[in-house]
Amino acid sequence: MQRWKIEVDFRTIKTQLEMEMLRCQSADMVKKEIAVHLLAYNLIRANIARAASLNNKEPRHLSFMSAVQIMHNTATLCLTLTGVALGKLVQPV
Repeated sequence: MQRWKIEVDFRTIKTQLEMEMLRCQSADMVKKEIAVHLLAYNLIRANIARAASLNNKEPRHLSFMSAVQIMHNTATLCLTLTGVALGKLVQPV
């Protein structure tokens, strides 16, 4: 069962984070590109884990793509807000 979850995670990283085709050409840049994708994946999974914990759910029962969409929408909103409006959106943990 654990191996299946790992295989699904690899597939998710490749497809949902659009990593089927790496864009960089040098070996050093390919390593950096993979590292950035893994960082993004881990940030998304960390947000899923936090949401699951706050709602007494299992992290694997929450949608990866929904989390990606929420994070993308929030980042876009943060880029458009300034001052007090941004302060209201970003609350300390």
